Amino acid sequence: MNNLVTIDLSKLDKEQPTGLVIAKDGSLALEAENELKKILDTQDLLEKIVEHVKQRLGEEMDKRKLIKVKAGSITITKRYFGTRYKLNSDAKDEFIAQVVYNKPNVEAIDNYMAINEELPEGIEMREREQKVSILRRE
Repeated sequence: MNNLVTIDLSKLDKEQPTGLVIAKDGSLALEAENELKKILDTQDLLEKIVEHVKQRLGEEMDKRKLIKVKAGSITITKRYFGTRYKLNSDAKDEFIAQVVYNKPNVEAIDNYMAINEELPEGIEMREREQKVSILRRE
């Protein structure tokens, strides 16, 4: 069985990528589609391998009652995510923390800007990073 995946990056990395054509309607014709699909398929495979390795490491750590393993430049740690407790209807007030925070009312700000063509006082535009996403259709 041949597990070798060959990816021709020259089809993806050209100063003038002739294979990359975006039509006026936003549709994409990509000469490099097969190469890109190979990369995404390889990424999926690697993610599955990493999850499998994590599962096996977790099992071995459980057997030895370990929560941390160090090996050279790699540290493996078992930890919990999420809140430790959850409330049910019987919880007494002393065990409930009220959390209040302010967030921008996006709809009200957008409406104000549409009318006044400027941000309301006390509101600033945030710098946001824009990223490219690649979605696969099966």
